[in-house]
Amino acid sequence: MFDGQVFRILSTVCPPSLRALRIININEGDIRRLFDLSFIPSTDHLTPDIHVTGYSSLQKISLVLDTITDTLMCVLTSTLVNLTELDLLDDPVVPPQADLSNWGIQQIANCQNLKVLSLIRGRSKSWGRGQSSSFRRVNDLGLLLMAESCKDLEIVRLGGFSQVTDTGLHCILENYPHLRVFELIGMKQTSDLTFHDMVATSCSLVVVSLPAANQITSDAVVQLASCSQLKLLNLAFCRSVGDRGLKALSYLSKLSLLDLSGADITDFGLISLSKSSMPLVSLSLRSCKRLTHNGITALTRGSLPYTLQELDFSNLPCITDLSVMAFIESGMQLIDLRLRDCYAISDECVAALASMNYAGKDHGGSLRVLDLSNNIGVSRKILNLFQKPCFARLEWLGLPKHLKSEVMATRLHDQRPRVHFSFTTNPDKEFSYDTLSSKHRDHWGVEIGVGLSFHQRCDLCALMQG
Repeated sequence: MFDGQVFRILSTVCPPSLRALRIININEGDIRRLFDLSFIPSTDHLTPDIHVTGYSSLQKISLVLDTITDTLMCVLTSTLVNLTELDLLDDPVVPPQADLSNWGIQQIANCQNLKVLSLIRGRSKSWGRGQSSSFRRVNDLGLLLMAESCKDLEIVRLGGFSQVTDTGLHCILENYPHLRVFELIGMKQTSDLTFHDMVATSCSLVVVSLPAANQITSDAVVQLASCSQLKLLNLAFCRSVGDRGLKALSYLSKLSLLDLSGADITDFGLISLSKSSMPLVSLSLRSCKRLTHNGITALTRGSLPYTLQELDFSNLPCITDLSVMAFIESGMQLIDLRLRDCYAISDECVAALASMNYAGKDHGGSLRVLDLSNNIGVSRKILNLFQKPCFARLEWLGLPKHLKSEVMATRLHDQRPRVHFSFTTNPDKEFSYDTLSSKHRDHWGVEIGVGLSFHQRCDLCALMQG
């Protein structure tokens, strides 16, 4: 928790060159006292002008706090008028009496140079029976008013706006010509109408993330396929997306990350994907129950084996040892392989993975992440395969809970101190918002500046929804 006593020091020593500030676990009231000049104590040797100079230099601010309110938004946007990035995440324990409303959203207009806007309400806590945490006082009107300003916005990330409909969301796509990243986290009311007539919009979307948007169907995906610059598409648990949408995506020439977890796709969709020329690096098919061995192995044909590095086959009954061996034989250089809850996987599969080569050496190939959590088909014999020199590049390993023992865990840690071993039934819970944020900066910072890998986004979505 941020110590409120540091305000007196911070307000006097804030350097004029300060461009970015990030604070986690801070109260909304403390933030107001930090940036509202009327709260700053006067001193004999410092004038208010010095404080204003220090704060006005800020261009990027990221806060994880208890509650986002109208007052907080007003203080931040009126004091930090040169902001280019505003990133706020809250998680109130109880319904706040003073909550963010349309008026607070409208205050964003004070920051004319804003390029990045992220407003997310966490969903890890419940407010009681029949209640879910959300910004209930913000509706389409708030977004319509916001759309009249900040025309340079390139990144919009929203989460927990339960009263906002397709009208408000489509308004964002229509009014921000420079928009490249559009993420809606935990907004289940989003439907195909949000993406109606995408050809007519002037924005060139690079990243679209719609996790758990149950009303999104293949019609919306067909519209998104008109975005020729699209590189990352997260449709995790959009359960109405089917083969028609996947076929439309196969014509995208720049798509590199695709999350289809829980989608209603079949082997025909994967066959269409295998015939595409897209430079797909990451693919998640987690919980796509209609897939069979034939569809999965179709991914080993065409150009995909030369580009794919991350695969998530978790919770797929069709995945067997033969399926995994088909990918090994294709020469695919996998970095991240998720096989959680694949009950047909056995010791033979792990042995085959350990035999992979990278650049003609290094047993275990290029694998850095291997998830075998909850796989009852593997035995203790596989533990010997994770000793040196096998899996030389491994950084994270998920193992079934029935293999856990203090003696074995100690031995593995002693031999592989740089490898993180997980014996939990739900490894997603080990990730934190902070970890994911840092990973997303490292992963996408060079190329487009934003976006998580599909694994990270899916894990973040799970965290936000508890």
